[in-house]
Amino acid sequence: MCRFHHQQGVTHWLQQHFRTDAEINARQPVMKKVLQTRDKRTVRRRLARLRARASEWGITPWVSRVEEKLPELIGSVGSVRLPSTTNAVERFFRAFQRFYRTRGGFHSVLSAKRELLLFLVVYVFTQHATTGQAPIEVIVPEARRMPLYRFINDPFRALQERGNVKGTPPIADLLQPKAATA
Repeated sequence: MCRFHHQQGVTHWLQQHFRTDAEINARQPVMKKVLQTRDKRTVRRRLARLRARASEWGITPWVSRVEEKLPELIGSVGSVRLPSTTNAVERFFRAFQRFYRTRGGFHSVLSAKRELLLFLVVYVFTQHATTGQAPIEVIVPEARRMPLYRFINDPFRALQERGNVKGTPPIADLLQPKAATA
């Protein structure tokens, strides 16, 4: 009932009902575009246009099913409160799946805990390529200034900004006796 799974269902439905790639490729962009907007009125107009061509394209059952589900699907369109289903949960599970596969499973409870902690910290602080925003920024907008955030997302610049870490900090000059500094 979410837009993410609806969009995945378009491809699956087309593959079940049409055999050639040409037939699928002709219909798929238009069918997926129905919910690819921030305006509820646009969704209804696109669906009405698709309804007019449905019998010609052989997608009448699909259009009827979308019209039945539309009250549940349209709620998140353009909403700030409801998730628009670029679906953070699905993105998290895909990232975790890749992480887990590369490690070939966990060999003990302790290693599982350590790996999960590592994954969660890195996932929460890593900027997503499409939005340029990390999940932590939704909760803590100032996270962009945190050293860990900067180190994970731009390690070279973060290290460059640190400068000479072995040098004597300026506060140490204040703590030294006057004779020692002269």
